[in-house]
Amino acid sequence: MKQNISKIVYPIEFQSSFVVCVYPLFIESFKKILDESGREPYVAKMFEQRLQYLNEHKQESFLRPRWIEKLGKHKDVYSLRIIDKDLNIRIPFTFYTYQKKPYAVLLSAFLEKNKSRAKSYSYDSEITLIKPIINGLEEVFCNGIQTD
Repeated sequence: MKQNISKIVYPIEFQSSFVVCVYPLFIESFKKILDESGREPYVAKMFEQRLQYLNEHKQESFLRPRWIEKLGKHKDVYSLRIIDKDLNIRIPFTFYTYQKKPYAVLLSAFLEKNKSRAKSYSYDSEITLIKPIINGLEEVFCNGIQTD
């Protein structure tokens, strides 16, 4: 499936020249989680808070570890954290510079389920999925940023 870079339009329309997402992977994975959760309005509000924080603090955003964490095991991969009742949503992202302009690129979304092994194992399968996308971001950015 061909991936593109897109402005964030789901579950909220977020205007930023810094925070973008990989489409359709991010949108489809996040939408599936929200559709099954029954908590879309609450999760969307928390998502918007984290996006605003990331947009304002850029590469220093991981200084707020309850919302954003740096994954030590996986070089240059971070994660937005959204915890609401029984949901434990993780949104892996990376910082990427294209044509001398920095971006935070949201890659996908998944539910972290196994809390006892969460620190060392929960991201492994997701990283396997998104690693080829991270490695191909130059080509994906060359296609331009979708705004619709």
